[in-house]
Amino acid sequence: METMLDIVACTDRRNVMPTGVMMCSVCVNNPDVNIQFHVIADTDVTDEDCHDLADVAAPYGASVHFYRVDEQVLENPFPQVDNQITRAAYFRLYMTDILPASMDRVLYLDGDVIVRHSLKEMWNMDLSGYALAATLDSRNETIDRFEGLGYSKSLGYFNSGVLLINLAYWREHQATKLFGEFLRDRWETIRLHDQDVLNYVFREQKAWLPIKYNLQDGYLCKTPEYDVSRYGEEVIAARRDPVIVHFTWNGKPWKYSYSPNPFRSSFYKYQKLTKWKGVFIDERPYSVRVRNIFGNILRRMRILPWIGARYMRIAPID
Repeated sequence: METMLDIVACTDRRNVMPTGVMMCSVCVNNPDVNIQFHVIADTDVTDEDCHDLADVAAPYGASVHFYRVDEQVLENPFPQVDNQITRAAYFRLYMTDILPASMDRVLYLDGDVIVRHSLKEMWNMDLSGYALAATLDSRNETIDRFEGLGYSKSLGYFNSGVLLINLAYWREHQATKLFGEFLRDRWETIRLHDQDVLNYVFREQKAWLPIKYNLQDGYLCKTPEYDVSRYGEEVIAARRDPVIVHFTWNGKPWKYSYSPNPFRSSFYKYQKLTKWKGVFIDERPYSVRVRNIFGNILRRMRILPWIGARYMRIAPID
């Protein structure tokens, strides 16, 4: 029987383009899978945006279902947001209320990831007794969230950008209610948004995915702040040929004409297959862009170091 893959993404208008490129990468690398995308969007996402996303999936035979969410109708208030995280990130906490009750398992993917290989092996992972499966956050060894959230570091802290979710478990254990209680009673402890909520609520009900399924920027870093040496061969193998690349830092390849991330070519490869070929979303003020241009000139002259010097040297493989 053909594998059915249900993928959920949450977006607002400014993240439509990278979400579309992510969807393209999924389709290209999973041609033998029946893919259904479930896009949860805020009310700023236009009908034209929805058509653009549907057009990405159509040539590959994938379907796209849209769910518009007005945050005003949600029961719980959201904590602070910033330039990188928008309120749409919190929509994933309400998946059991938004998605059809017939869906028992979904793969959640952030819009800032690129899928490079088949997802079938991960999709078929046994989640019996677990709320979700996720990859350790690259800051797990240094992160100060354990004390703030009030649970033992031995339980680990995961990155919420790639989640294999057991929706049946979420419904059975009233996960939305638990999320709401945390948001209402402990919102002042939240620093990393929905990721903190998920980590606390499911601190003892998670399974671990290999790093290759969520290769974050921190795993590509050579500075002491991100000491991932303890993961040994798993990190080395993930750097060599990741299944999913996650652009977690500010230097995202669609925001800058020069991105320091060594896997930037993975994004451009699939962006070229969409209507957004060559498009950048540069949100920097004009004065900052001018300074950056001159800074890059000085770096090419070796007068200043490259901003991306904290990344390891990895030859582009896409």
